[in-house]
Amino acid sequence: MAWQSLHISQAGHLSLKQKNLLFKTEEDEHRFALEDIACLIIDTPQLNLSATFLSRCAEEGIAVILPDKRHHPAGVLLSFHQHHAQSEIAHLQIGLSTPFKKRL
Repeated sequence: MAWQSLHISQAGHLSLKQKNLLFKTEEDEHRFALEDIACLIIDTPQLNLSATFLSRCAEEGIAVILPDKRHHPAGVLLSFHQHHAQSEIAHLQIGLSTPFKKRL
């Protein structure tokens, strides 16, 4: 079960190495198991990462939060339809009749 929230506020590079998040700066290198991360806050514009990295975060259920220049949340990347039941419910809701939708 994920329990860690990572707040990255230093310039560096985020990548994946096996099943770990790898954060490299000029001085250090840190590794975190993806399965332990619940939330990743990217609070610096001087960070390099890839779309593959973001996709893997979504697959692992890691919420990625992007703050603005005042350090307030500006955007969030969340997993989409990770479980088949979510997709099924969405399709059922789309297929509801107009009178039923209006009653709701």
